[in-house]
Amino acid sequence: MVTWTFEVPDTGSYDLTMALASTNLFGKNDNLAEQVIMQVNGADVDVSQIEIFGSGFLKYNRFSTYGPLQVELVSGTNTITWTTTGYSVPNVDYLDFYKTPEEIPCY
Repeated sequence: MVTWTFEVPDTGSYDLTMALASTNLFGKNDNLAEQVIMQVNGADVDVSQIEIFGSGFLKYNRFSTYGPLQVELVSGTNTITWTTTGYSVPNVDYLDFYKTPEEIPCY
């Protein structure tokens, strides 16, 4: 299990993007949901739509950007936790958060 702790200035919806690289030695794609349970502040996040591109033997440093996933964060301290469910987990280069733009009503 790995946990990241970070702060955001405002409560609300945020877009999460991640730079990940596969650790699959055979170069096949891996679904993130088959490798980890992801939680944000203790709540499960559906990561089943993230298919990590297979990089093959000794190419575990070829990162691609995935997302955005929309997550709910609170003002102040937040956590993301990955609990391993599979045989391996992807390498993580970075996680980025951007406040989701609010929709402007059209009249």
